[in-house]
Amino acid sequence: MGTWTRVGARYSKDSIVFDPEIIIPYLEKKLASYDMSCYGTFVLGCTHFPYYKRTFRKIIPKNIKIIDGNLGTVRHLKRQIEALASKRTGKGMIEFYISGQRADDELFIRYLQQYAEFEKEMPAESQ
Repeated sequence: MGTWTRVGARYSKDSIVFDPEIIIPYLEKKLASYDMSCYGTFVLGCTHFPYYKRTFRKIIPKNIKIIDGNLGTVRHLKRQIEALASKRTGKGMIEFYISGQRADDELFIRYLQQYAEFEKEMPAESQ
């Protein structure tokens, strides 16, 4: 699989590193054209945004609530997969991908564990 980088995150066979020195300036630039005084809520609308939730909280004014719909997305996906699985016979195969790159099972598990750690560390008011 090698090593690759996606907006502030470096992935390799053994690790996933989220680099705030890259992420924060990138997000500040992307959000610079928005007048944050006009907003009260910020919705994390992409499956990978929860990994950046703490970073968003650092750069978005505290009066703006952050909503993470990821849990609902995962529950819906689970229902869809269960519905499909109930109609199939035989054996299937599961493959994990991170940013379009095939990930081995151990790396994917570490990726999910890192997300769980991020969730634990988030202040309650921003969840």
